[in-house]
Amino acid sequence: MYTRQLAPSVSYIERGGVKKLYKERESYYFTTDAEYLAAYIDCNEQIYDNLTKEQLEAEAKASRYWTFMSYGYTDSTGEDVVSNEIIAKFNKVRAANITYYLVHINAYEISGSTVKIINDSRFPAGLGLNEIYGVYNFTGTLMDGSTPTYTLTYSTNVYSDPALVKADGTEGYKVAAVTANALVISEKSSRESATIPYYMSYVAAPETISYTTTKNDDNTVTFDFGAAGKATATYATSTNVPDMTLADTWTISN
Repeated sequence: MYTRQLAPSVSYIERGGVKKLYKERESYYFTTDAEYLAAYIDCNEQIYDNLTKEQLEAEAKASRYWTFMSYGYTDSTGEDVVSNEIIAKFNKVRAANITYYLVHINAYEISGSTVKIINDSRFPAGLGLNEIYGVYNFTGTLMDGSTPTYTLTYSTNVYSDPALVKADGTEGYKVAAVTANALVISEKSSRESATIPYYMSYVAAPETISYTTTKNDDNTVTFDFGAAGKATATYATSTNVPDMTLADTWTISN
């Protein structure tokens, strides 16, 4: 079973039998620090309605660090105002993240009125890496024998999460595209400063990393990136269905 989320989920808050729509944090837009604080307060007072405005404002200021540290904000106390430049970086990433939704993979089993659903890592049989990357929600681990070398994920996070990352964290690359035989690299990233835990700076580094594809007899496919390592994906067939013991169980009702 493959599902694509076409819109953000909808949540409700119910108190004293009164149900109202919850305005999700992701729906707030801001371009200045003052607008961020106002949005944080407005969002959280829907849930923490017993807190005063002063208490909510203190929480909002304290949230500055963990919200913006990936984009260059360094004050762990949260007292410094967040610059418009940092907020612009945050908004660029957020805009990318909410305009593209990956396909999520699940296995299911139906027996009578009972449905079992579990997360799955198998892909439709026959797909190449260029048909998986940027479409399906996955993380591929490149290996050199039994040693992890890189991880490959699809990411719209243009500042903090390069799509190809070395296992020891010393290198990261933006993957601009995947063809039938190569990763197209656009930029290389590195840690800008030890005092900025997750922020990555980028420099243009156009190159390609070639790979070959081998379909194996056990319903797996191997993508060989040469010195960078090999990644293996599993195709979905009727003979390799996941163990459904720990699956979520649902009851079908008419």
